[in-house]
Amino acid sequence: MTDSIGLDDFYLNERGLASYFECSWLDKFRELGNATPLTSASGSIPEEFIGSTFFTNVANFVFDNAREYLSASQDMLEIGPALGRTCYQTLQRFPSITNVTVVEPSKRLIESFHKLLVDGQLTSFPYVYSLRELRHIDVDSRRIAADCKHVEFTLINKPMQSDTLSRQFDLVYCLNVIDQAATPAEIVNTAMACTKITGVFVLASTYQWSKKHLKNLEEAVSDINGYFDSSWEKIAETDFDYQFRFNERFSQLFCSHVVMYRKIAGNLGKEAP
Repeated sequence: MTDSIGLDDFYLNERGLASYFECSWLDKFRELGNATPLTSASGSIPEEFIGSTFFTNVANFVFDNAREYLSASQDMLEIGPALGRTCYQTLQRFPSITNVTVVEPSKRLIESFHKLLVDGQLTSFPYVYSLRELRHIDVDSRRIAADCKHVEFTLINKPMQSDTLSRQFDLVYCLNVIDQAATPAEIVNTAMACTKITGVFVLASTYQWSKKHLKNLEEAVSDINGYFDSSWEKIAETDFDYQFRFNERFSQLFCSHVVMYRKIAGNLGKEAP
């Protein structure tokens, strides 16, 4: 099921979609046997330069540190899932999850999420050929969707706000979203409200606060642990590399701070760190 309000894609252009595809899914399609080379205006580019291990690292981080809390979980929410690689990797580690809701304001991203994890189809994605040119690679996502066939997806094409959802989930993700949002504290508190008692909330930020979006500059915090009060029990925290390619020989590498908490009481958390 998809809930859309027909947003213009203010968030992501076609080049951004290419970067998301490369960093999050190219390695998986290679694993599935797609050997089509990615050419470039500068010649051959090592594919380890193109991809990012962030998505798999996060899923492993959750599995390694929270499997005892999530072994029988059924419901998962991801805020800003991009192309769904963390979602996919999590579903492979927690087969009891059968209901997934994603909230994604980008029309390009949520439509591509649907192609990959829900529809499963022969399709194509852009990739970065040069600074000014994109090309396309044909992919078959039927195996990926088959791996998720036990899951009922609800896809919501809206920004995450306090009234977006009225239910709670066993596992909630919000990864590298809040530093690109206008009201990060509202998103965090909404995610907290959507987490069940004894549920797990995974929050990540690169702290690259987008001042063009941020309504209140005081919300540009330096430690996301500050969002959590005594209603939450810390499980673990770490840092992972997070990389995007913008042209054939240039990429941006971020350090993403990832924290994981378990909800032990009914309060939401703090208004802001």
